[in-house]
Amino acid sequence: MTFELRQTKMQLLNGGKVVALCLICSFLKCTGIEVSRMKTFEDLKSDIEALPHREYIRLTHWLSERDWQAWDEEIERDSAAGRLDFLIEEALDEKKAGSLRNL
Repeated sequence: MTFELRQTKMQLLNGGKVVALCLICSFLKCTGIEVSRMKTFEDLKSDIEALPHREYIRLTHWLSERDWQAWDEEIERDSAAGRLDFLIEEALDEKKAGSLRNL
């Protein structure tokens, strides 16, 4: 099959997505690269349950740190975009009203 014919076939089938993916997978398999599928939640859950305790702790720590980092980045983006300015206004209003107290 010529390149042009393959290209036409790619454009015809599902906008080329399915055939393109098949061609890429075939190429990778021919070159000796194993193509693995994405794991499902259940696969991951089983893998996690099979971890030794120490590795489980490391995983939970990494997930927690990753979650906090993502949250920090979201707060920075929201702050830079002005989406948190209402908090400053609320605090200033509370101070003006005298309803703030020391912690």
